[in-house]
Amino acid sequence: MKSLHLEIGKGQQDVVYTELLAHQSHKLKIVIRRDSYDFQSAATVQVFDTGARRWNTLAELHYSKMLTPTKLHVMPSHSDKALFAKDRDSLLHQAKLILGAGEVEQ
Repeated sequence: MKSLHLEIGKGQQDVVYTELLAHQSHKLKIVIRRDSYDFQSAATVQVFDTGARRWNTLAELHYSKMLTPTKLHVMPSHSDKALFAKDRDSLLHQAKLILGAGEVEQ
């Protein structure tokens, strides 16, 4: 698994982690949006469909299952990628199971 791009952006009340990855013939995109209100948070892993030239959702984490801390936007360390690691790993594990693409390296 090779990370192609990583971006962490801070909004007025949320922080968004976006990572593009290459795995075998697949391009994956992880988006973790952690809001100050739990129910407005989301975490997804998507795969790029080259034929349709669009992203398709492979798996999601329900906000109640997310382990990324809430209220990141007020933390000085909001851009530390380690804060998102557990949700990222969970999404990559789900992608591996769905794609049947062998072990997903962490």
